[in-house]
Amino acid sequence: MCETYNGYSNYQTWVTSLWLDNEPYTNEFLYKLANREPVHESEIAELVDKADDLEGYVRDMLLGDDNANLHGMGSDLYTHAISAINWREIVSSHKEEEPVQV
Repeated sequence: MCETYNGYSNYQTWVTSLWLDNEPYTNEFLYKLANREPVHESEIAELVDKADDLEGYVRDMLLGDDNANLHGMGSDLYTHAISAINWREIVSSHKEEEPVQV
């Protein structure tokens, strides 16, 4: 069964993208990340690298430097929700399309 949410693979991915788009500073970070110059020859490696950077950015934004403060049920819920986010999909959806050469 394939469930989607508002054009994204799931609710967690959609709501994360929505929140990132909603604030100017996170929107700018996401846009710059998705469109930065490649550092890898492989497009897949580039996408994975950018997705990892985005996940780290969001984790730091939510938890700060002290990740140890989240325990018990809050930790379980946070871990489940953040692990369901398709970071690659968010990066890909914010990449500018290459102009078509005529």
